[in-house]
Parts: sequence; structure tokens; C-alpha cells
Amino acid sequence: LDSLLDQISQTLGGQRADSIAFASNGSEGSFDLTDDIKVTYSNLQESEELKQFWQNIGRMVQNGGSVDLLACNVAGIEDGEQLVQYLDQLLDQDGQLVDLNASTDVTGNIEFGGDWLLETGGVQADQLYFDTEELNAWQGTLDDTPFLVKNINTAGDSTPTELVDVNGTLFFTATDGTNGVE
Repeated sequence: LDSLLDQISQTLGGQRADSIAFASNGSEGSFDLTDDIKVTYSNLQESEELKQFWQNIGRMVQNGGSVDLLACNVAGIEDGEQLVQYLDQLLDQDGQLVDLNASTDVTGNIEFGGDWLLETGGVQADQLYFDTEELNAWQGTLDDTPFLVKNINTAGDSTPTELVDVNGTLFFTATDGTNGVE
């Protein structure tokens, strides 16, 4: 977490941000802060290191600014609502008020059932953080639900091999007797 804080601090160059966004995979009541750290209400309550991380993030944002969680369904259930409220409290430091905004539904491309509205704060993340043309070309959502991209063999079995995880995306080759290698 210290490395992530250092990266954010260096990017800000000693200034406070109007907003800081974390784009990640999410599910009801949780989101991935890093590849190894999933944030939930219960583990946030138990971890002094996580609490300190969010307090430090709050100190990097201007009074009246926000921290935006771009992840699916984070605030979609009671545990998620508690998580958002608790994070919001941790962000408010030294007399500063920093809003925490999160989504209650699928965040991502409309063709995949998503949108870019962070419902808890009414933040339209696509307009705030992204180039609209590039964002519209992106296909997917920010959840951790696997989905079928393409069924390469509708008639039988295929054999996936060479499985490689690159930053949370699974790449592989699959071979079958009909369609060849994909």
C-alpha cells in the first residue's frame, strides 16, 4: 500500500487533487484495491493498514473533493453501503470533507449492461475521467464476473492451453479438430 500511496503522491507533485479515482474490478460490497487486496467492510474494519491508507488518500484530496470508485456493484447491498459510509468517514481528515462515490450497479460499457454513473454521488465518471471515443470502443465492465467472449467450438470439446494471467485478464489458446487454434 505504501508503494501505491507513493505513486499517487508523486503524480500529484505535492498538490491536492480535486478527485482521485480507483478503477478496478468490483462486486456487491467489495472491490479490488490491488491484485492482492480486496476491500470489504469487514476487512477494512480489521486492518489498521487499510484504514491508514484511506486516511492518507483523504489528505491528498482538496476540501470538497472526491474519491471515486469505478467498480461494479460496490454499494449495491447493505455491506457495500456500510463500506462506502466507512470509507467516506476515513477520507474526512483534518477538518476536510471528501466525498466517496461508488456504483450500485454494473459499471462499464452499455452493451454489456453497464453505465458510468456512480450512483452514490451522482458522478458521471465517463465525462470526468475518460476520452469518450476511446471509452466507447472499450468492450467490458468493471466487475469480476467471467463472461464468454467467443465459443470456439459449439459442437464439442476444445482444449485450452497456455493459460496466462496478465493483470487479471486470462489469455489462452484453444485447439479443436474443427476450428483449429484460436
